[in-house]
Amino acid sequence: MEASLFVVGLGNIGSQLVPLLASVASIRRVGLVDFDTYTPANVASQRITSRDAGRAKAHVQARALRAARPDLEVTPHVRRFEQLPLGLLRSSVIFSCVDSRAARQQINRAAVALGIAWIDAGIARAGSVRARAYIPAHACLECAWGPRDYELLEASAPCGHAPATSSTAAPVELGAIAAGLQLMLYRRLITDADAHAALADRQWLLDLPSGRALTATYSPNPGCRHAHVQWEIRNLPVGSAAMSLREALALANPSSGEATLAAPGMAFVRRLRCPKCPNTRRVHGVLSGRLAPRACETCGIPMHATALDTDYELGAVNATTAVLRAPLSGRGFVAGDIVSVHSNAGTNFYQLA
Repeated sequence: MEASLFVVGLGNIGSQLVPLLASVASIRRVGLVDFDTYTPANVASQRITSRDAGRAKAHVQARALRAARPDLEVTPHVRRFEQLPLGLLRSSVIFSCVDSRAARQQINRAAVALGIAWIDAGIARAGSVRARAYIPAHACLECAWGPRDYELLEASAPCGHAPATSSTAAPVELGAIAAGLQLMLYRRLITDADAHAALADRQWLLDLPSGRALTATYSPNPGCRHAHVQWEIRNLPVGSAAMSLREALALANPSSGEATLAAPGMAFVRRLRCPKCPNTRRVHGVLSGRLAPRACETCGIPMHATALDTDYELGAVNATTAVLRAPLSGRGFVAGDIVSVHSNAGTNFYQLA
């Protein structure tokens, strides 16, 4: 069976994982996701050369993987995970090689909604390596979270351990071990029909300084803050990103009352503000993940939207006539995006083709 997968994060672990994927004959499509570029400091801890410094991580790794496996369909995505059209992830397995709780939460929620597996790995500078496969209908990442984990969501945590604002600076061999564990779990998932039950709700930990190998078992949490709901997604026809917001709202049953449209994981920005001076700029409801950076004309620093400047849903109540008539592409939607249309009759999910 041909397999499709995504690698999210191309740092210490991700750069070690990508070349390993070339050995899996069943893989046919690979998406590589990272918004960042390599720096000279990355050469010591990531699988790159000095010539790669200054280049987009996704492009560097895509070039290397194509060279190793010319038959692979490799697509680099130089963007953050939350900016990725979720429809691209359907029927895929996600390898998580990210460095923050917030990034893991986004991957977890997307995987639960799409009903797909994801495999996470992390390393600590002191020498521990962990890996875990998250299987649909089993415990999710947030099932084990407490209040403190949510408080630390905005802190960059090196591979899931203590909060920090910089990279782990862990040696390259730890990233290689973590990547190897991820690939081992993936091979079991795709080759052993009984492996799902054995892998679900279990984490593997190697503590190299002490020479110990441990496993931890998790259980689904009835009080989990994330509802374990898989979306039932309907495919819209080719060119649907060109439909107007009014036409998209009409996908709801006309008798179900006023409808609203949302983009799971993103908000609609109405206004940008300068954090330093009173300058503002109207945006007219563009998706937060697709909004191009804009600098204040006075201060020259990036402008941002506050909670007061965003809407999570658009409808006749909060959208102007011009916005209702404009195509969804004018709001930042692209092919592969999944939209939800909510009315009194419920919420339906659609993928833009």
